[in-house]
Amino acid sequence: MNLPHSQRSLTLFELLIAIALLSLMVLGFASIDLFSRHQVLTADRRAQVQNEVSFVLEHMSKQISMAIGDANQIPVNIDTPGGSNPPWRRIRVWIDSNPDGIRDTDDVEIAYEWNRNNNRVRYWPDFTGPNEEISNRVTNFDVSQTDNYVSVELTSCWDPDGTPFACGTSDNPTVTMRTRIRMPSVSTN
Repeated sequence: MNLPHSQRSLTLFELLIAIALLSLMVLGFASIDLFSRHQVLTADRRAQVQNEVSFVLEHMSKQISMAIGDANQIPVNIDTPGGSNPPWRRIRVWIDSNPDGIRDTDDVEIAYEWNRNNNRVRYWPDFTGPNEEISNRVTNFDVSQTDNYVSVELTSCWDPDGTPFACGTSDNPTVTMRTRIRMPSVSTN
């Protein structure tokens, strides 16, 4: 007996194929969503780390470029305790606080200090006074002076203690930036 077109029904085989195709589509959309969320999260973390390192380097550049001194009045002191893996590093710089181009009693000594144990960088606007934390993600802080230039290299990580993901992975991005700061009011002779 031949039923009219309006009374036909789906067979079990056709229904199974439809369910399988629908499942594949749902799985595909879920994979795309999961991949996209992971990429956005990773990009956001990397951007935050880059912004923080950039902020610290800009802060240091602005302050250290105002250094003043000469061979008799050393403008920059880089303190690093002995050993190949020091627990902290500090750079102290005399700043011309009253921009007269002369090292005098009105000038102040500022400082930046990095602590390896807690990955913090602190800034002292006056080395004898209170300090402020400007970063808590710095995993390496290298600073050196050549003539009237200070070179700074910072490495920072999203989660500096590396748990549960090690620094440098896509889940815990790391960023290294370096700069060379010119000190125009420093005489090397």
